[in-house]
Amino acid sequence: MLKNIIIADNNEACSKELADFINTQPGMKVSSIANNGLKALELINENMPDVLILEMLMPELDGIGVLQKLNASGKKPLILIYTLKLSPQAADLVYKYGADYIFIKPTPPERIVEFLNSI
Repeated sequence: MLKNIIIADNNEACSKELADFINTQPGMKVSSIANNGLKALELINENMPDVLILEMLMPELDGIGVLQKLNASGKKPLILIYTLKLSPQAADLVYKYGADYIFIKPTPPERIVEFLNSI
């Protein structure tokens, strides 16, 4: 089964590198990339992904805001946080609001794909 993935990250280079690598993997497809939290929610509502790869620091609506709105809507894909840094308090919050796993940049794309293949 093809895993439909949305990446939400305002770092265009990082998003493109990750999407390009994921799209070379069998059974995985990045269907959309959002450069802010509001766009991420819009894309999730239009095309419910199996996986959301979410940066915490984004314009218009940050990762915590995205997680809160997803919780309220009842629409929740598997959520991987992929961010530069996260305090222990912030990590507790993202898990509270429904994140499934945290990767700290610069985790190589191969490691993320390895994790996706394991679920």
